[in-house]
Amino acid sequence: MALENSDMKQTCKDNGDFTIIDGILVEYLGNDSSVVIPDGVIKINDRVFLDHHTVKSVSIPVTVKKINEYAFNTLTDIHYAGTREQWNNVRKSIVWRKRMPADVVHCIDGDVKLPQFYIRDNMLKFYYGTDDSVVIPEDVNIIGNAAFEDSKSLVSITIADGVTEIWERAFMFCKVLKSIVIPDSVMKIGESAFQNCNSLKSIVIPDSVTEIGESAFQDCESLEFIIIPPHVQKINKFLFLGCDSLKSVSIPSGVKRICSGAFSDCPALAEIHFGGTKKQWNLVKKDYNWRDFILASSIKCTDGSVDISHFEINGGVLERYYGVSDSVVIPNNVIEIGNGAFCGCETLLSVSIPGNVIEIGDGAFRDC
Repeated sequence: MALENSDMKQTCKDNGDFTIIDGILVEYLGNDSSVVIPDGVIKINDRVFLDHHTVKSVSIPVTVKKINEYAFNTLTDIHYAGTREQWNNVRKSIVWRKRMPADVVHCIDGDVKLPQFYIRDNMLKFYYGTDDSVVIPEDVNIIGNAAFEDSKSLVSITIADGVTEIWERAFMFCKVLKSIVIPDSVMKIGESAFQNCNSLKSIVIPDSVTEIGESAFQDCESLEFIIIPPHVQKINKFLFLGCDSLKSVSIPSGVKRICSGAFSDCPALAEIHFGGTKKQWNLVKKDYNWRDFILASSIKCTDGSVDISHFEINGGVLERYYGVSDSVVIPNNVIEIGNGAFCGCETLLSVSIPGNVIEIGDGAFRDC
């Protein structure tokens, strides 16, 4: 059956479980484990089989000339009706397969091995494999944006000496990643590089690193200890936000600024060590909410400790509570509890408000 649309000048062919428009396979509607793509299809469109986790084997006709982004995902067997040379001439998106177990394509004259890595100009742009342990090839200088993002099998990785930069989201959502070796050649860790690596308990950041991007370790729920390298001058926004198990942090004396939310929602954070003096600590520029909901009440410097109040009070207004206590007594010098002052304080069971408080702002205790 063919349906003509004069406006779009397309022909939609009804072919069982397949929706094919002008020779382009745009949708698969079946749930078979083994699929034979109809002869005459010239292009397999974006994500056609990406969410079809039942599909394990596919047969591709020789008429196919192009395969688009994330067309396949869960395949263990790929059969191609042409030769190895013809297969290599099929135009394929860099990410035509996502974390696909199949590592060869069976052609009529033999197999074509599929590489685990896509590397171009010494940049690792994408990892295709499903191994639990990976060693980055030695010719790589940069781990590109989202190269390993959402790898569900990756448990450990060794980065070869010579890699200088880890770019944005490189290992984001690698939820079973437990260990990683970063060499001394790395100088930059990009934004959200390890965000939501929930199983990562420890990581050694080499002294060579001078820049760590926003949210690089956000929501690393198992991370317990961190030493920030000596040449880092700025602790970016949300760097360790939501690191529930983080107990201790060491901050170098060269840090000039700590940005908003850098250590927020770290309820186990009891020790913050600073590599300089108390005077140097007081000169560090700190955003007012750099440490929402942490346990630590002081900073340990080389010449003693600096107290950090769990209350942000300005002109008698309690603007923010930073602690994680279950019982809080608001100081007597407070006359107003500001908007959202205790917002999101999940540990709070009871609060004592002094008699001279005359106003409680909007959302002061929201989500407690």
